[in-house]
Amino acid sequence: MTSRRTGHQFSPLEEEKERGKSRRSFITTTNCPSVLEAKSDSTTRNDEDSSAEAKSCFVSENTRGRCLRKRRRSIVLLQITSSMAALMSNISEEKVFAASSSPEDVPKEYAEKLRSACELLLKSIEYERAHPSASVSERFAAADPAKQAVKEYIQTWQGRPETRDLETSVITGEVLRELARYYKKNGSQVALDAELRDDVVVPKLNEVLNMLPAKAPTLAERVLGISTNSSNKAN
Repeated sequence: MTSRRTGHQFSPLEEEKERGKSRRSFITTTNCPSVLEAKSDSTTRNDEDSSAEAKSCFVSENTRGRCLRKRRRSIVLLQITSSMAALMSNISEEKVFAASSSPEDVPKEYAEKLRSACELLLKSIEYERAHPSASVSERFAAADPAKQAVKEYIQTWQGRPETRDLETSVITGEVLRELARYYKKNGSQVALDAELRDDVVVPKLNEVLNMLPAKAPTLAERVLGISTNSSNKAN
């Protein structure tokens, strides 16, 4: 074997020694602790990065899941609250309606006079609504029974101590004053204003009728088993 050093020849023993040194040098370099540590540190950092990324993804998924669950619970609670509010509103409205429609404890004759006045007024108003081209004399003829019934009610019951504070008496007084002001301003031959008729007079008269005690059935109605109030409700 020829050495790399120029002009020097190795004996076979020396060549064997040189090859042994080369092998030991390669093994030492390959198994160098610094190299292994560098590889180990790099691998550890990669593992830690992967673990951190995995944890981050897991936390993110958990956070997203919690947000979705909270949002669903909020929506459900909102729906329940809205339903309960609507239910309570309906119950309140039903109670108010029942309270306003409950009959008053009034004298029998008072109820009869007031009922007759309200029903005939509504009948004359309905005639005027259904016949807009009717002549003045025709409207007067249709309204005459109502005028008589209202006159009798006023003369016998309006303002009396035992009935003046009744709600039915108060509401009826308001309606009669509204009508008096209107005809005083426009004349008795003018048809009733539609807004006053539909928004004030008709609703208030019906309210009074609903608050009066049930009308006693006539003899014929008792015999036939027919109730006027039941017929009115059916209609």
